[in-house]
Amino acid sequence: MLEGLTLENKAPGGRALWLLRWAYKRYTRDYTVYQVARRPGLPAGATTRDMAGDYARWAQGRFDGPVDVIGFSTGGEIAQYLAADHGELVGRLVLSDTGCRLGEDAKALLRAARDKAARGRAAEAQADVAAHMDFGRLGGALVRLLGRRMMKEPADPSDYIATLDADLAHDATEVLPKIDAPTLVVAGTRDFFYPEPVLRETAERIPNATLRLYDGVGHPVGKTHKRRFEDDVLGFLNG
Repeated sequence: MLEGLTLENKAPGGRALWLLRWAYKRYTRDYTVYQVARRPGLPAGATTRDMAGDYARWAQGRFDGPVDVIGFSTGGEIAQYLAADHGELVGRLVLSDTGCRLGEDAKALLRAARDKAARGRAAEAQADVAAHMDFGRLGGALVRLLGRRMMKEPADPSDYIATLDADLAHDATEVLPKIDAPTLVVAGTRDFFYPEPVLRETAERIPNATLRLYDGVGHPVGKTHKRRFEDDVLGFLNG
């Protein structure tokens, strides 16, 4: 599991680890699950392709053969390069709530978030990003309000800023045809970050891809439609 945008690159602990165990409970019936954070101390200018290289170095020699990879949002951007550049490591690929590039409205949001983070307001910036997820209009306002109060400001926002820069620069359009792994692209038609045309283009460019769109649903489908999402993903992985 390659995670989406986070304020810090670190392994989860405490309540966060308990929530992950609950979130992945159905997967652990058939699989050993690894959620791997991006490495801390990302250099300025690091790209999603560079991050895929980090994951490849982590995986090499750790497993007996290819493993199934699920990439969520930013993690899905990285997973595209992981599968294209290091295909020997990837068995089946799930790209969840992600595409070959961001939509223009999402880029504007992430540029504003980057500016806030650079001024020492990373938690507020992340709350603004989270408010554009599919919690409904009222839910988005609550996330923006409560998120600013509940999210802890990172001691060093450099990894967050580097990841935002990588998100903004991400465009894997040309490498998608190199992906050999059977691939499932699953997202909602109302995804703010990756609009439907981008999602369709992403699936069309991958030779062995299946596209599953949830009509009228936003970002992220795995949380708002958890049971349906797990049915689709596990059906694909076990297929």
